[in-house]
Amino acid sequence: MTLFRRALLGEFSANGAAVLSVLLLVVVSTQIIRVLRTAVISLIPTQGVFALVGFSVLTSLPIVMGGSLFLAVLLTLTRCYRDS
Repeated sequence: MTLFRRALLGEFSANGAAVLSVLLLVVVSTQIIRVLRTAVISLIPTQGVFALVGFSVLTSLPIVMGGSLFLAVLLTLTRCYRDS
């Protein structure tokens, strides 16, 4: 692998991990709030809150990963253009 490809892959990985972690944090926090709201109303049992949060995060994971991939590519290409 050439030096440029290794640098580009490193930038993609770093940007992708950062964006994915921020988006997952947002999704998890909104899902926790949504599930806790329904648990307070007593529509779901309190023992199943974390399981429901985990399953709801898993269902939204493809959308989050697609968005993070797009943003990682966009951020990397923008930085390459700016640095050239």
